[in-house]
Amino acid sequence: MAAILIVTMADIVDMLSCIPSTPASEGRATPPPSSTATVSSPDNCLDNPKYYSYIAVLALMATTMLVQVSHMVKLTLMLLITVATGIVNIYSWRDIFDRSFLVPSKFTMTIMIVVMMISFYYFSRHVEKLARTLFLWKIKVHEQKEKVYEMRRWNEALVTNMLPEHVARHFLGSKKRDEELYSQSYDEIGVMFASIPNFSDFYTEESINNGGIECLRFLNEIISDFDSLLDEAQFRCITKIKTIGSTYMAASGKEELSDRERWQHLADLADFALSMKVTLMNINYQSFNNFMLRIGVEDCYNILKEYGFRFVRRGPIFVKGKGELLTYFLKGRDKQGSFINSSSVTLPHQVVDS
Repeated sequence: MAAILIVTMADIVDMLSCIPSTPASEGRATPPPSSTATVSSPDNCLDNPKYYSYIAVLALMATTMLVQVSHMVKLTLMLLITVATGIVNIYSWRDIFDRSFLVPSKFTMTIMIVVMMISFYYFSRHVEKLARTLFLWKIKVHEQKEKVYEMRRWNEALVTNMLPEHVARHFLGSKKRDEELYSQSYDEIGVMFASIPNFSDFYTEESINNGGIECLRFLNEIISDFDSLLDEAQFRCITKIKTIGSTYMAASGKEELSDRERWQHLADLADFALSMKVTLMNINYQSFNNFMLRIGVEDCYNILKEYGFRFVRRGPIFVKGKGELLTYFLKGRDKQGSFINSSSVTLPHQVVDS
């Protein structure tokens, strides 16, 4: 902008310095123009007075190209250039421009500068509005990208909480053309189902519970405490499968173990079940609740009793898909410092195994 002001001031000063001298007084004959006269000199600034107006037009064009400048500053600068050039053209150079046309050149050049100023100003405003619209559009696109990224992050966290990590990576990372199912086969694996059967009695959608949200928040805290058990080194071999309502599912035995540790993962899974029981007992004690935990581990009685676990026979129970099976209650483990002794807990339909 400073360069435009300097060029405009130099143009005006040059125009004022080219004002012709006062003509001779009356009564004195004016000598005829000669080839050496000032007006006819090819190097004189008076030979092409329109060029100075063209320089003013170039200054207006340069003003239009200014960026990060308010349109009011541009308009002020354009008005200064137009007014200064117009005053010099109409008043100071009135005897320089030709008068051979219907409208003298001093008026046509001034009108041309005014028209160019208006055109450049509206063009500058259009470019400024377009740039602002593009800037706001980019901001909106950036915000939408952030929202999409945040939504994807929440979806990944949700899927990771619902499914095992390797299963979540399969569905989130692979590009499948169809809804193919994911499964892995294992020869020996342990599966555990743990549920809170009386949570449905606790859940209400009354206004005091914020429409049931507080009940779900409490259930989430319970499940989070169960999840924190998996961070212990003893339970690293156990993988959380998913949760459905108040039912917690986990599996063990995915890692390859030696023959000596072949069934160790089942013992760890049973310890995990007992640890969940202790965790829920602590929650009941702190929250004055009476939640019960029902855990099922299938076909592992003969294996776990060799690891020091104590059982009481429940009796034959019909199991869907398997028919009638002899089932047992897991009472605890004869291992010092493992978990609390729950032998005093009375279990329904308990029959002591003799």
